[in-house]
Amino acid sequence: MKSACGGWVARMGAVASGVITWRVALLVFAVLAADVALRLLTEWQRRRTFASLLAKAPVGTVIVQQDGPEGETMTVTWGGSAKSAAQPPSDRS
Repeated sequence: MKSACGGWVARMGAVASGVITWRVALLVFAVLAADVALRLLTEWQRRRTFASLLAKAPVGTVIVQQDGPEGETMTVTWGGSAKSAAQPPSDRS
């Protein structure tokens, strides 16, 4: 049965019997929670920096952000067509 189930039965049995203690489980949960908190904080800081750049940028500024050395690249041009799209339509009457 162990080979058919990939060994998960033995691991779950260890958890159920108390071999893996609650302290270990709480430690794993704390590490995962800290990872999530750090990811949220870094994303918040990235967005805050991006908003700060756009707030002080003149029209025509190009901002390039890349996710790591081989990640996707995002390019934002401030002004130009975005400015004309943000303006209300003119009254032609």
